[in-house]
Amino acid sequence: MINSRVTNIQNIRNNIIPYMTSWILSYAWIVLFFTWWVNDFKNSFIFEGNDICAIYVLFLIFLSLFSFVVCPQRFDKYAKIGGIGSVLIMIAVYILHDVSLGKNVVFILPIFVALFFISLLHIFIYIMNNTEKLYSMIISNFILISIVILQDLHIIDIFNNYIFMIVMFALSLIPIIKFNKEDYKSEEDKYLLKAPKISKILYISLIINCIFLVLCRGVGRAFLLMANDMYPFNLEIYYYAGGFVGCIIIFILYSYFKKCNIVCWNIVFSSFILAAFIYLLPSTEIIKNIFAFVLGFGIMIGINIMYYTLGVISKKYWDFSYVKFNILIIALVGCGFGTIFGKFVYTMNVSSLIVLTISVVVMIILLIVSPYLMATFFNDKWTEDSIMASIDNENIRKLSNYGFTVKEMEVCNCVLNNLTVRQIAAQMNISENTVKFHKKQIFKKLDINSKEELIKIIEN
Repeated sequence: MINSRVTNIQNIRNNIIPYMTSWILSYAWIVLFFTWWVNDFKNSFIFEGNDICAIYVLFLIFLSLFSFVVCPQRFDKYAKIGGIGSVLIMIAVYILHDVSLGKNVVFILPIFVALFFISLLHIFIYIMNNTEKLYSMIISNFILISIVILQDLHIIDIFNNYIFMIVMFALSLIPIIKFNKEDYKSEEDKYLLKAPKISKILYISLIINCIFLVLCRGVGRAFLLMANDMYPFNLEIYYYAGGFVGCIIIFILYSYFKKCNIVCWNIVFSSFILAAFIYLLPSTEIIKNIFAFVLGFGIMIGINIMYYTLGVISKKYWDFSYVKFNILIIALVGCGFGTIFGKFVYTMNVSSLIVLTISVVVMIILLIVSPYLMATFFNDKWTEDSIMASIDNENIRKLSNYGFTVKEMEVCNCVLNNLTVRQIAAQMNISENTVKFHKKQIFKKLDINSKEELIKIIEN
C-alpha cells in the first residue's frame, strides 16, 4: 500500500537525518559559493571575476562527468574524499591566496566539490523517501534565502567572507560520520526489482528543466541585476522574500493537491510571464519591488520542483541513465549556458524588449503544453507517487506483461493490495459497477475465476 502523504513530518526516518543535514548545508553552500556569486557577475574577495567563472565551469563539467563514471553504491566513500579534500583545498587557498601557488590550487577545488555533491545527489535520489526529499529542498532554500537576506540587510557579510564559506562547508561534512552504504543497499533491494520501465516521455522533463534554468536563472537573474543597477532601491531583498513565500506555497500545494507537480510548474511559467510584464511597467519603486518578488517566487518554486521531480522519477524507475542525462542537462546546458546567456544579456547592449518577448513566448508555450507532456500511462504515474512518502511500485512491472489496459492494471493493483470494490471505486473515482467490469475483463484475459488465482499468477 502507498504510505502517508509526503508533507507528514513523521515520515522522516532517524537514520536519514544525517543525510538530510549534509544535503541541506552543502546545497545552500554550493548555491552561495558558485551560483550566487557567479550570477551576480561581480568580483569576490579571493577570486578575480574570470577565476570564479572558470571555477564554476569546471565544477559543472566535473559534476556532469562524475554522474557518468561514479557508482551510487559507493556514495559514502565519495562523500568523504570529496568533502575532506574540498575543505583542505579551501584552507590552502585562504592561506596562500596572495601567492601564485594559492591561485592555482583553487582550480582543483571543483573536482572535490563535484565529487562530494554527486555523492549527496545519489543519497537524495536513491536513499531518501519523498518526504525527506521535499523537506531537504525546502529547508536548504530557507537557509539560503535567510543568509542572503541577512547579507542584503548588512547584518552579516558573506560576499567577502571566505572563512564563513569554509566553516559552512565544514559543518556539512560532520554528518558523513553516520553515512552507511547499507542504507543504499536496503533501498535498492526494495525498489530495483519492482521498478517499472521508464517511459520515453519522461525525458521531456529534461527539456523543461533546461528551459527553466536558462530563462529564469539566466535571463531572469540578468533583468533583476539590470533593474537593481538602474535604481537606488535594493531589489534583492524582495527577490528572496518572494522565494521564501514560494517555499511555503510548495508545502501547501503538496499538502492539498493531487496533481501539485503540474500546478507548481504552471505557477513557475505564469510567474515568469507576469514578472516580464511588470518589468515593462513604469519604473516606480513599488513596481520594481513587485517584479523582483514575483520573479523570486517563481524561480524558487521551480528550483525546488526541478530537484524534487528528479528525485521522485529516478527512484521510482531506478534508472541510472535518466539521472546521468538529467545532471548533464541541468549542469552544462541549464546552469552553464544559462549563466553565460544571462551574463551576455546583463553586460552587453541587448534589447530588453526582444529578449523578454522571446522568453515570454517560450513560457506561454510551456504553460499550454506542460500538462499534456506530464500526462502519462498508469505505469508512469510519478505525479501521484510524488504526493506520497514512499513510491508504490508493487506489482506494476509484473502487470505490464499481461496486456491489460491502463484502468485494468490500476484495478488489478488495488485488488492485489486487498482493497474492496467500494474502496477501489472511491480511490479511482469510478463507480462500483465499473470496477466490477474491469475485474471481469482481468479474469477473462487470465482465464481465471477468483482473486486467489490472480494472486498466484502474479506472484509466480
